[in-house]
Amino acid sequence: MLEIAIVALIFLILSLNVTLGSIGALAFLLLVALLSVVNRSQIHKVILESWFIFLLPAFCMLSTVWSAYPTATIYYAIQFLITIYAAVLIVHIVRFDHIILAVFLGLATYALMAIPFGRFVPVGADGEVAFAGLAGSKNQSADITLLAILSILTAILTTKGRQRVAVWVIGPLAILAGLYSLALSKAMSAIVFSAIGVSALIVMMIFARTKPTIRGVAVLATAFFAALLGLTAPFWLNEAMSTALSLVQKDVTLTGRTILWESAGKLIAERPLFGGGYAGFWRIENSDAQFLWDAMDVEQGAPFNFHNTPIDLMVNVGVVGMLLFFLPLTYCIIRNIGNFIYRPNALVILSLSILVSTLPRAGLEVIGAAPLNVNTVFFFMALAYGPILAARVSPSTTSISPR
Repeated sequence: MLEIAIVALIFLILSLNVTLGSIGALAFLLLVALLSVVNRSQIHKVILESWFIFLLPAFCMLSTVWSAYPTATIYYAIQFLITIYAAVLIVHIVRFDHIILAVFLGLATYALMAIPFGRFVPVGADGEVAFAGLAGSKNQSADITLLAILSILTAILTTKGRQRVAVWVIGPLAILAGLYSLALSKAMSAIVFSAIGVSALIVMMIFARTKPTIRGVAVLATAFFAALLGLTAPFWLNEAMSTALSLVQKDVTLTGRTILWESAGKLIAERPLFGGGYAGFWRIENSDAQFLWDAMDVEQGAPFNFHNTPIDLMVNVGVVGMLLFFLPLTYCIIRNIGNFIYRPNALVILSLSILVSTLPRAGLEVIGAAPLNVNTVFFFMALAYGPILAARVSPSTTSISPR
C-alpha cells in the first residue's frame, strides 16, 4: 500500500506542478527518493535493464559542455534524468495492477479538483478564453486530462477486489469532469486523440481476450493500414489538414507554429549534430528567444517550446539527441506490441493507448522532453514497460493476466 500511495502522490503532485511550484518539485524529489530507499536492493537492476532509456538524459547532461547557458542546461538536464528515472523505477518495482490503481487515484483526484479550482486563460487577441484547469496552459491541461481519462477508464474496466466499488463510483464522475475540462480547453488535437486513445483502449481490451494468433493478425492488419496511410499521405494530407483547420477555425500557420519552425530550421542548420544544449534556447537573456516570445504573443520568460518533437530535440541536442530519443522509442514500441500479442495485461493496453494518442501529435507538440512533468513520466513509463515485461514473462495464451 505504501508504493500505491507514493505513486499516486507523484502523479497528483506533477499534475499540480504549476500550482505547487518549488514545493511540488521538492515533494516529487522526496517521493522518488523514498521509493528508491524502500527498494534500494533493486536500483541497480532499474539502471542496467533499462540503460538505453537513460541515453537521452545522459546526452542532455553532456550538452552542458557546449551550451551557451551551461547552468540552465545542467539544472534542467538533471531534473530530466530524475523524471525518467522515476518513470522507469515505478514500472520496475510496482505491480502493474497497483500502478493502475495508483495512477487512477492521482489523476482522478486532479480531474475532480480541476473543475472547482481551475482557471480560464486568454487565447488569441480577440478576448477568447480557454480552460487551463490547474495546469500551466490549456494544452497542458488537455494533455493531463487525456491521460486521466485513459487511466480512469482502464481502472474501471480492470480493477478487481475490494477497490472495485470505489473505482466504479469515483471513476465515472472523474471521467465526466475530465470530458468537461477537455471541451472547455478548446485543445482540438487533444480532444481528437482522446477519442482515438479511448477507442484503441476499448478495442485492445476486447482483443486481449482472444488468442495470440488473432491478436497478431489484428496487429499486422493495423500496421498494413497505417503503412498505406503513410504511403498515400502526399495525395490527401494537405487537403485533409486544410479541411480540418477550417472546421476548427484554425489558421493555416497552425496558430503560428510555422513561424517557430522556420526559426528553428535556421538554428538547426547552425548546429546540426549536437544542438545548442538542452534547455539552452528559451532563456530570457537570448535575443532569438525574445523575438519568438513576442512573435507568438507569449510573455517573456514563460515556459515555451517549438511545438514539434523532432524539431525541438534537434534545436536542443541535435540529430544525435533525436536519434537517442527515437531509436529506444522504436525498440520499446516493438516490445509493447509483442507484449500485447503474447502477454497482454491492463498496463500493456494502457501504455499502447497512451502511445497511440500521443505519438501522432509529435509533429504539433513536444512529447517526452519536459522535466518534472506528469506527461513525461507517463510517456516513459509506457515505453519502459515494454522491454521490462518482455524480459520477465514468457509468452502466454492467457489474456489480461501476466504481471
